[in-house]
Amino acid sequence: PTRRSSDLYIEGAQRTVAAFKQEGIYTEFGLYYELTFTIRKEWGADGYTNDVTGPSEILMFDDKLKAAYKEWARQLFTATNAYTGLTLAQDPSVAIIEIQNEDGFLFWTDPTTFPPAEREKLEGKFGAFLLAKYGSLAAAQAAWGQVTIPNQSDDPTNGRMAVAIPWYMTWVDTNTYPWWPAYTPRMADQIQFLTELQRAFYLEMRDYYRNTLGCQSLIESCNWITADERFLADAERYTYTANDVID
Repeated sequence: PTRRSSDLYIEGAQRTVAAFKQEGIYTEFGLYYELTFTIRKEWGADGYTNDVTGPSEILMFDDKLKAAYKEWARQLFTATNAYTGLTLAQDPSVAIIEIQNEDGFLFWTDPTTFPPAEREKLEGKFGAFLLAKYGSLAAAQAAWGQVTIPNQSDDPTNGRMAVAIPWYMTWVDTNTYPWWPAYTPRMADQIQFLTELQRAFYLEMRDYYRNTLGCQSLIESCNWITADERFLADAERYTYTANDVID
């Protein structure tokens, strides 16, 4: 029978690690590069009726997609390498595992482009964050001065609050947009929410690699820039402190 492409990939990875190891070379694995990664409809992520390739932070909050990612990592790192007799999780020449590359909530990726089911899921998580922080969504809205996001709708009745496009989290010329400072309280909460959600994902994946799969490698969260380094770089780098090194 025809061998699965995943089996061929794993064997190739094992052979590469063994060859590098023989020459004294360490290996770093990067499992998810969002620009080339395809979310397959068979994984069941909500709203994906076709395979989709391209940037998306959905991996960081969709449980079905995370489950598919974890299963692939399990297959890759726990299979015994015929060339070394070790699994990749056990092999000390596997120096670093990078969770994802060039993706993050604080970049320009627009959440309004997510499938509606995924957008509602993210808005529901924002609503839960605000409920925990303020005690009610009405209190959050009052703290924001009742500002709303143009072309996006809050739905407090159903516990969902709109996550604004990244532009609102950047520095804006107030001479051109004199109304922009009114969004500061709301954007402060949005930045905190996205930062905590992203860091929680990196902590979850660290626990999976380290404690479930038994990987001994250094774990690396990500490497990326933000939509505005003046406002967002510190928050982005803070999320990476969930793990050992930064790419």
